[in-house]
Amino acid sequence: MNVQIISSSKSDGYTFFSLACGKMAADITVGPSRVSVVNKNACHRAWGGMGRSFDSFDAALSAYKSSAMKTMIEAAKNFI
Repeated sequence: MNVQIISSSKSDGYTFFSLACGKMAADITVGPSRVSVVNKNACHRAWGGMGRSFDSFDAALSAYKSSAMKTMIEAAKNFI
């Protein structure tokens, strides 16, 4: 699957990504001790949720079933 990196930036030890893969989009924030993933789906648009936080990329990868989300998380991991 192809991942499009819409934007990426670094600030104060954190790296921020906006990614798209197929019909899915996500915002991924990588910090010194956490990885936060926001799946930008209808639920996020309706409730404006904060997403999910994980201790590592491996934990984030195992939390999602869809290949598109896994591909976006892998892309963020490889980009750092």
